[in-house]
Amino acid sequence: MRIEPTIFKAYDIRGIYPGEINADVAYAIGRGYATLMMKKTPRETMRIAVSSDMRQSSEELKQQFIRALLDSGIDVEDLGVISTPTFYYAVAYYGYDAGAQVSASHNPKEWNGFKFVGRHATPVSFATGVEEVKKTIESEQYAPLVAENERGTLQQRAGVLDTILNEQIEQIGGDFAKIKHFKIAIDAASGMG
Repeated sequence: MRIEPTIFKAYDIRGIYPGEINADVAYAIGRGYATLMMKKTPRETMRIAVSSDMRQSSEELKQQFIRALLDSGIDVEDLGVISTPTFYYAVAYYGYDAGAQVSASHNPKEWNGFKFVGRHATPVSFATGVEEVKKTIESEQYAPLVAENERGTLQQRAGVLDTILNEQIEQIGGDFAKIKHFKIAIDAASGMG
């Protein structure tokens, strides 16, 4: 498949929607990522978390990416719409084998892309996997598609943000009265929480 090579960055995949990244590209990226993860984590079953930010194009890209994973025989849990930091925490907290966040980070709304992590939310960079995803797409040397009865399963995981916030509150002891007055800065994460 012909894909714009400049979308493959040092720490993620990002491009302008729909010219550089669209549903077909998202499916190809999903197939490439599935191939990478099968090489890195050879196991009978694999569970990958997928979530997205609130960009208008994110849901379509996420669904095509998920379809590619399912077609490759990988089980997927859709974490819904959450911020990237919450996604990282969730991958480690719930013990997923890997994860993908549909987001273009700080870029304007016409951009979108994918951030990948492995087990324990270890970032996947160009050197540790993004380049291999690119080469897989360019060569079309994907892991084989599976038969219909071997497709991965899709589950929704609701309440991720609430669970993570409660976990973080527990980590500080849950007693807000002990916290002294201080100044704080808030990163609204584009309204994602």
